[in-house]
Amino acid sequence: MVTFNLTFSDEEATRLFKSHGFKIEEREFTDNIPVYHNREEEETITCLCVIHPHTGVPTPLSIAFERIFYACKEQLFITEVDKLTVINALNKTKKK
Repeated sequence: MVTFNLTFSDEEATRLFKSHGFKIEEREFTDNIPVYHNREEEETITCLCVIHPHTGVPTPLSIAFERIFYACKEQLFITEVDKLTVINALNKTKKK
């Protein structure tokens, strides 16, 4: 398996959704986090969320962006790469 990590800013991820007319809002969630000796405490988390246009259900921005990325990975990285792009990538020397 080949693993490749990419990093996107919240602004870049937000731009993708806003360009398609989705609303992005800050929402608060309560989550139970483990502390010690099998105990949990409630913690309030605030994060940017993509709002589903039909149901109004919020999905955290990072999760929504990751789902889109995985849904498009074949199209973005495997089937749409032409031979010239591969050759050019192989010709580049690694920077130190």
